Amino acid sequence: MRQQTSSSRHISVLGIALALLVGTPALSWAQQAPPRLPTVDDLLMLESVGASRISPDGRWVAYTVTQANFKEDAFVTQIWVASTSAPGPNVQLTRGSKSSGNPQWSPDGKWLAFTSDRIGDRSQVFMIRPDGGEAVQLTKSETPISGFDWSEDGKTIAYVATEPPTKAVKDHKEQYGDFQVVRKDYTFAHLWTFDVAQALKEPVIGGQRTKGRDFSIGGFSWSPDGTRIAFSASINPDLVQSGTSDIYVLDLGRDDVKKIVSQPGPDNNPRWSPDGKQLVFSSAMGQQLFFHANSRLAVVAASGGAPRSITDRFDEQPGLVTWTSDGIY
Repeated sequence: MRQQTSSSRHISVLGIALALLVGTPALSWAQQAPPRLPTVDDLLMLESVGASRISPDGRWVAYTVTQANFKEDAFVTQIWVASTSAPGPNVQLTRGSKSSGNPQWSPDGKWLAFTSDRIGDRSQVFMIRPDGGEAVQLTKSETPISGFDWSEDGKTIAYVATEPPTKAVKDHKEQYGDFQVVRKDYTFAHLWTFDVAQALKEPVIGGQRTKGRDFSIGGFSWSPDGTRIAFSASINPDLVQSGTSDIYVLDLGRDDVKKIVSQPGPDNNPRWSPDGKQLVFSSAMGQQLFFHANSRLAVVAASGGAPRSITDRFDEQPGLVTWTSDGIY
């Protein structure tokens, strides 16, 4: 009888276990929500990964994550860092209700600079250690900063912002209110540079390197020796004038600007060759009806001259990344 009882218990336990094993998926399936189409709220809650930057030593990747913040009624972007080799969770470097973006490593990899409007609702340049800590504000530009870049030696940062309003503009705003006349009251974007060591002590405006209403700057890059900055600029910031963008070189020693590429259609995103003698850039190569056509990559001497297309046989839209010692990417 004891053996029968023991056997019965074994059978009962086995049966219960089998029932649980068989029944659990069914129970789980029954508890799952039925398939449905995603709602607008579902789509808004999706996180999206944006700009990524690899550290100079290749050990880290800084990237941005954007998510909807319904409390602030805005999409908020923050900066994260991931190791390329060591296991472990990724680290969120920036937080808060304001966005932080455009992460750029210092040449020695010890700092990560970025832009944020966390103070004064104007985008400024900040800097933070890649292993965390408090961010340091570097700039106090009167207008929002749209882009920046480190010099090769890591001692200087250049940034692009629109010129601050003149006293006449401020008086006009005070008397008549804040409005602009379309295609007349333009604010032109120009270049500033500042010393990083000085900015670590207190935020700076820096020195304005270009000015006036002859052009409005878009993308730019430092020369390898840090003495020049190449940039693209259109005749004004109006979107319809994007096709007028040409390539310029600024000599920082003299604050002298020279246009080195001038042709129909847009020329953008200049990048220096490793020896500083040439520039590669995205170009329509003189096509006036450029909207329907693929752009090309072109090369020109840093001192100026006739640009030469290097992607005529490439039947796609090339996206320029950089020019290194082993080629153009």
